[in-house]
Amino acid sequence: KITFLYVIAWNLEKVCDNYKYICQYLENNSTIISFSKEIISILENITSYFMQYYELYYNFNLQLLNNIALQKHEISTQLKSFEPKNIDESNLISYCSNIFTQTSDFSASMISLKNF
Repeated sequence: KITFLYVIAWNLEKVCDNYKYICQYLENNSTIISFSKEIISILENITSYFMQYYELYYNFNLQLLNNIALQKHEISTQLKSFEPKNIDESNLISYCSNIFTQTSDFSASMISLKNF
């Protein structure tokens, strides 16, 4: 079990780093940045996706795992179809993609943890 807990902690660190990079990017920018509603929606969906893994960790059930899989498909479609309007959106979508990919890495560890 300890190996899977370590992998989960390691993945959490990677995901949190990307949230930190978003904050640093916004802090270090000398101008006011505005983002489209579309990219804000993507960020909200990815954060919701991440939070569902939190729920899954504490309350593992197959229905929630299925909901996560459905949400993964929706977010993947959103990311593929998104076209950045400026450099700021390009940077933000890059961090969002990293968060999404790294969050998806939790699946195997969660399932394995439950089976032990």
